[in-house]
Amino acid sequence: MSADRRSVLIIGSGVAALMAAVALARRLPGVEVARLETGVTDPVEDAFGACRPSIRTFHAAVGIEEADVLSRTRASFRLGTLLSGWSGGGQFFRGHGLYGEPLSGVAFHHLWLRAQEGGAVEPYESFYLACRGMHLDPLLYRQALRQLGRAAGVREIEGAVAGVERTEDGCYIRTLKLTDGRSIVADSFVDAGGRAATVRRALSSQWIDWSAALLVDRLRLPCSPAPALYDHLIASPSGWQLANAIGYSSAFQSDDASGTVTFRQGRLVDPWSGNCVAIGGAALCLEPSAATGLHAVCRQIERLIDCWPGHDSRATATEIGCFNRRTALESDRMRDFVQLPYLLNERPEPFWRAAAAGAVSDELARDIALFRERGRLVTQDEDGFERDEWIATFIGLGVRPHRTDALAAEIPIARIQQHLASIKAGLCNEI
Repeated sequence: MSADRRSVLIIGSGVAALMAAVALARRLPGVEVARLETGVTDPVEDAFGACRPSIRTFHAAVGIEEADVLSRTRASFRLGTLLSGWSGGGQFFRGHGLYGEPLSGVAFHHLWLRAQEGGAVEPYESFYLACRGMHLDPLLYRQALRQLGRAAGVREIEGAVAGVERTEDGCYIRTLKLTDGRSIVADSFVDAGGRAATVRRALSSQWIDWSAALLVDRLRLPCSPAPALYDHLIASPSGWQLANAIGYSSAFQSDDASGTVTFRQGRLVDPWSGNCVAIGGAALCLEPSAATGLHAVCRQIERLIDCWPGHDSRATATEIGCFNRRTALESDRMRDFVQLPYLLNERPEPFWRAAAAGAVSDELARDIALFRERGRLVTQDEDGFERDEWIATFIGLGVRPHRTDALAAEIPIARIQQHLASIKAGLCNEI
């Protein structure tokens, strides 16, 4: 790599590596970007193409035309997830957009809950104001990103990682060693090689295990993508089914089929160490039940660009600390969002009773208690999900506050019902 330009080497062949290559090449013109094409993808990270609206924000930020994505990858728009059988045998829709509209400064969900006191009211999800994510074919999306990366000047190097040469203090990577004897020198390294995180783990690292909170540790992967307007997440006795993929806990179901992938949910304590940053599955492993995979990658790349060091210096401890703190908060919040339906389920099977009794963070425990008390939800730092999506999950799983919101109680039910009817009429006119 050039001696007079800052250089970065991205390790990986999966979606996270290809997204990072395109983004860094387009957003950091003074940086020479290369990507190590290992020929290996992580099945947990690269088998699912369900994306939240953050993918569209990512495309806009790096100058990728949405029409180009749709035509190249046979993508479709995605509105959210339909959850079936998680509580009481019913189902509910969890969308990415907003629900309803406030009235006199009172949040919509308080109005809806108050309207229930006056009699029958239409389902909460019927007031959903659609916000679109995307369903992508992972293989076609990787092919499109690779072409875009080449066009942006990303240099591709084919090879497999044999090891790294570190600086004398052991805190930085000096050289990446390949199995064929070649060496690659770069200023910075981005490990997007999936759960193995071979390069990042050459430096000091610590993994936080979430298996006490999230019991699913096996995946039978989909044999083909299944684009749809929404995902359908169906609860089963020892886990769930999503399209033609199955997630379950090995403690409650035996491994009786080929193609099953073992994984351990959790995250790195510090994904950025020295001159190496882990993103995607190398930094965070979560089951795909809430479409967090590509969402996390989008957010991590955006944050990496925000914290990228200047031309003449390495990242400072302050910049690295900012990235790690914000990424940790966001990852923990994703874990809480994924865990929420497990904690609130009412299914009788042993797996589900164990999931409902799983270890819970202090923040999530407070969220649940606060919503049960009076239907309130406090926005947490680095929460990557819409507040309304959290609320839709609480309501969809049957949680009803013990007390009516004080401000909502002051509004006559007749006025609230009229407001709800007006919203429904407006939604019907848009269809």
